[in-house]
Amino acid sequence: MKSNLHLIFKHPRPFPGFSHRIQRRIHTGPPVLPCGLCIDRDKPLANTAPPYTQHVVISTGRDDWASRIESEDGPNLAKGLKELLGRNGEFHHPDHKVLVTNSSFPSSIGARGNDETWTSAYLFPRFQYIPRITNTQDGHRAFAQELLRPASTASPSPPTETSTYYTPQPVTAPVVLICGHGSRDRRCGVYGPILRDHFEAHLPLTMPPSHPARRNPHIALISHIGGHAFAGNVILYIPLGYIPPRTDQGHDGEGQTNKLAGSGIWYGRVEPESVVDIVRETIVGGRILERLFRGGIDRNGMPLRL
Repeated sequence: MKSNLHLIFKHPRPFPGFSHRIQRRIHTGPPVLPCGLCIDRDKPLANTAPPYTQHVVISTGRDDWASRIESEDGPNLAKGLKELLGRNGEFHHPDHKVLVTNSSFPSSIGARGNDETWTSAYLFPRFQYIPRITNTQDGHRAFAQELLRPASTASPSPPTETSTYYTPQPVTAPVVLICGHGSRDRRCGVYGPILRDHFEAHLPLTMPPSHPARRNPHIALISHIGGHAFAGNVILYIPLGYIPPRTDQGHDGEGQTNKLAGSGIWYGRVEPESVVDIVRETIVGGRILERLFRGGIDRNGMPLRL
């Protein structure tokens, strides 16, 4: 399925209001990769994003994980979901692939201790945050049954707090996910933290001082999503009905509903100097940068392709 998205190509320009204090703090220049590893700059990026209909982003509060996240010891939501939703899983559906990744987002439970019987997660393109999920085998099954199956087969009854999780909360600010899975591939391990610093420097400048996302932007490292050779790999989730707030920067798109609202946009070969363009053109302006575009997902779980 092809999208009707307006695709553009632009060269980075200086971002008004950029703090020189921040500029000194973050990495400048091209990332230095380990010997023997390089970025594939020849293969076309278009349509290299894997097909999926939902994305579960698990909050772990950590920046790196075992090479295969399902192999980690202890209560493991990623393992439970992959078993339930995988090819031989109880809730497997050939036309409803659920992408499961860990993230560096802190769990809501983490602030109250290290109780591993609970965890938290984001769901896209539902744009929901689940603050408390029972991190047990029964809890994993109930969570998958109630929220991760196709609409035609999902449980008609509403979830109960005691059996699975607290009421989902809406995600109303843009979410930036950057592959930083260094134990899986060092290219992502190098690029991920550098790109996170740049997004943390630039994204808040699109928000007025009073906006919660200016103080706590939704930016995180995530585990493997495929395409190591295309590092840095970035996924942008733009919430439904998102209207970039008006700021004194006066960027094109401020105060207007983002045309990509409800979508997930995958970019590859993202360099630090690309971040300015991504923030201004895609997150604020609602336009896709064709030179970086790997694919994506629309609000209905359908693929976005060139």
